[in-house]
Amino acid sequence: MNWKSMMLGIICLWTMGACSGKVNADWFEETLWKNDKNGCKNDRLELLDQILRLKDQLIGLDDKELRKVLGKPDRIDLMKRNQKFYVYFVEAGKQCAEGQNKEAKKVLVRFSSLNLVNEISIDYSIKEE
Repeated sequence: MNWKSMMLGIICLWTMGACSGKVNADWFEETLWKNDKNGCKNDRLELLDQILRLKDQLIGLDDKELRKVLGKPDRIDLMKRNQKFYVYFVEAGKQCAEGQNKEAKKVLVRFSSLNLVNEISIDYSIKEE
C-alpha cells in the first residue's frame, strides 16, 4: 500500500467522522424541548441556556439531523436562494391561543442553500400589536 492510498483512506475516515451529525449532549433535555410544541408550556424558555451550549454542535447538521435533536420545527420560513429558517417558539404567544397578541421569543435556525445549519440565533424581540 503506497502512502497516497493510505492518506486517502485516513482523509475519508476523518471526513466521515466529522460529518456524522452526532451531537454529544446527554445533558440536553431533548424530550422536554420536543414536548413543548409552539412553546405554549414555557418549558423551552427554561432550556435556552442549554440551546446556547449546544449551538456549536448544531452548526453543520442537515435538517434531518437537526430534527433528531430539536424535533419538528414550529414553523418553516422559506427565503430567497433556497435558504430556509426553522422557527422554534420558546414561550407562549399568539401562536398558542387566539386573543394573545404578544409575539413570542423564538430560536431561529438558518439553513444554507446546501441544507446545512449555518446560524442559530435567539429572537428576543417582543412586539405588541
